[in-house]
Amino acid sequence: MIFKNFNKINSAIIFILFIVLFNCKSTHNNSKNNQNIREIVFTKLLKVDEMIFDDFLDTIKLDSAAIPTNNLKFDSVEDSINFYENPKGEFKKILKTKIQDTTKVIMKIYEDSFFLPEIVNNRALSIGKRIFKDSLVSSFSNEEKAIGNRFKKIHFFNENDYNFDYLINEKSNIFSFECFKIIANSKDGLKSKVMFVTNDIKLDYNPIINIESFIGKYYVLELKIYYKKELVESYQLNEIKYQY
Repeated sequence: MIFKNFNKINSAIIFILFIVLFNCKSTHNNSKNNQNIREIVFTKLLKVDEMIFDDFLDTIKLDSAAIPTNNLKFDSVEDSINFYENPKGEFKKILKTKIQDTTKVIMKIYEDSFFLPEIVNNRALSIGKRIFKDSLVSSFSNEEKAIGNRFKKIHFFNENDYNFDYLINEKSNIFSFECFKIIANSKDGLKSKVMFVTNDIKLDYNPIINIESFIGKYYVLELKIYYKKELVESYQLNEIKYQY
């Protein structure tokens, strides 16, 4: 009789432990869903498209006399000579280092809206753009509320101009989210967007790209934009903050 009661107690303890462990696992999984996400941060890298950049330089008259040299620093006498012999080519190198830029894209998630603060010198300001969840319209705003009454619909990616390839076997793990690759190639053959998306985030707005058919199904966590097969812009997930 004692052994039977002991076995029943053991069974009850095992059952309780199973329930506790199961609940812990569920809580861990739920910590990744969009209900608990309060901030998403992407790193944005903007590169110079060579053809567009060359076309731009060809439209302006550029010679050594037209370039302010007081702030230019050369690593060697040879670099200085090269500059004055080929000002357009050398100045192009200088401009490219200035134009290539890395910054952050931040989206804060509130109960009724998404807030994208302006970024200056990698510092988030208290003003920016607010997107309201119920209507997907945006407005100039601060951290607390919209400023003024000028609202406009968010921009959606023009899907009709692209063909989509869903490469579900090409996977990537991004901040513990299992993702797969989707490639969108423009029908004119000039542009393409390579994305890694997850099924685990169900937000209606994405600060790096908005594709209407993805809403409720896929959320882009990595994006690379190509023009004539040259990478011109990229976004990578930098951080996700959760509400506990």
